[in-house]
Amino acid sequence: MANCFKVIKSNTRSTYIEVSDSFRYAIGYGEDMRPACWVSGKAGWYEIRPAPAYEAMYLEICEATMLYYEALGVYEDHQKQCGRGKQKSKPTHRAAPTLEYIFFRVS
Repeated sequence: MANCFKVIKSNTRSTYIEVSDSFRYAIGYGEDMRPACWVSGKAGWYEIRPAPAYEAMYLEICEATMLYYEALGVYEDHQKQCGRGKQKSKPTHRAAPTLEYIFFRVS
C-alpha cells in the first residue's frame, strides 16, 4: 500500500499554490524524518515545503509546535492518571504537574 496515493510524480516540478479556507492541519515527520506540516484544501492535503530562505524558520516553528503537543500529551496523561478524565472516579492527586515533570518525564 506504500505510495499508492502519491499524486506528484518524481519528475514533476513543484509550483507555488495558495490554500485558502483551510481549517485543518497536521504535523509530524515526513518521509525523510524531518518535521513536516500539512494543510487541508478543497482538493486534498498539501505538504508545506518552504522556500530555502524560510526553511530554518519553518523547521523551528514545526519543532515548537511538536513540543507543544508533546507537553500537552504529558499533561493530559497526568490528568487521566489522577482521575480527572471523563471518568467519575475520585481524583488521587490534586496538584498540577510541574514543568520538570512535563519536560523531563522518563518513560
